[in-house]
Amino acid sequence: MNEMTSPAEGERGEGEVTIAPTDQAAKQLADHAAEIRKIGKRVVEDVVEIGRRLTDCKRIAGHGNWLPWLEREFGWGEITALNFMRVYEMSKSSKFENLNIPVSGLYLLAAPSTPEAAREEVIERAQAGEKLRHARVREIVGEHKPAPPKKNRKRPEETQDDAQPDLPLVPSKA
Repeated sequence: MNEMTSPAEGERGEGEVTIAPTDQAAKQLADHAAEIRKIGKRVVEDVVEIGRRLTDCKRIAGHGNWLPWLEREFGWGEITALNFMRVYEMSKSSKFENLNIPVSGLYLLAAPSTPEAAREEVIERAQAGEKLRHARVREIVGEHKPAPPKKNRKRPEETQDDAQPDLPLVPSKA
């Protein structure tokens, strides 16, 4: 199975084979790639704008009216709206121009559980021109999160013998 070469030459998946496209095909692919990148940039801008508008709508709708309005207008739940709104809030403090991060990566970065250091690292890398896929953004976020504490079921003073209480024997009915 053969695939055409893409502009992101060293980013082929495992087992993919590349062949040189014809000059005409190469130009068409390059043209499409350029347009797709423009559209992708607009998608991020649109996500930010949707978040801005949702933030304003939440304020206008008021307490108790927001979620019913959201469901009625878009069929969305609160989490969907919060994803947009958090990206908008994050965009106010971060430079989003020319970041090569998928929208799903932006949602992850904007999540309240994402450490600020992870946000900064991802944005710095993207601003430096690194292409970051969702999986890589998730890895970076994970690297910045503290390891979960190990649960110790026994208190240190307990021994194996006294870990289980003695239960009285109940005579069996024979």
